[in-house]
Amino acid sequence: MRAGSATEVGLLLHGLEFARVRHGAAAHSFAREDEISFGAGANETPLTEENEPLCRDLFARLFLSRHADGTHTDPLFRLQPERWLEARLRGGIAELLPGLRGDLLYTQVPALSVGDRGLLDLLTLDRNGRLTVIELKADEDLHCRCKRWITGFACARSTTTGSPAKATKAAVRSRPSSARDTSGS
Repeated sequence: MRAGSATEVGLLLHGLEFARVRHGAAAHSFAREDEISFGAGANETPLTEENEPLCRDLFARLFLSRHADGTHTDPLFRLQPERWLEARLRGGIAELLPGLRGDLLYTQVPALSVGDRGLLDLLTLDRNGRLTVIELKADEDLHCRCKRWITGFACARSTTTGSPAKATKAAVRSRPSSARDTSGS
């Protein structure tokens, strides 16, 4: 789950938001009610009794497709690979990179610079209290055998070490053993 605001929460599976719950005022009343929607972006649809079977079907397909051993050609498996990698790192950052504090980890942090703005994928502190930015990149190349899981690498640049190599090696080590390339290529 990810809180969008005080009245909205998103439901996610491996970084992919598949439903949203909003708590708000009912139409023509002071009463409060929950509105549930499913799908994402332009396909976000309010849940009704009429489309509940469609929602159940989507959820079933999503949970069958979106796991580490899923079919890589499945569109639900391939959606938002960087968010999947982000979710994976968020869940085990202290194990992967022991020099970082997992208790103070922020995602999708706005970054502003002179005439430029963007988002930092992950922002945390190292054990010495220095800011650490982790920028994630995921590769969707399904033809590379060494990338059988959700592919990608983490590039962490710490103010103490300045080296992304530790994060990259940790991200590669974190993949399931079946995802590692054994062919040497």
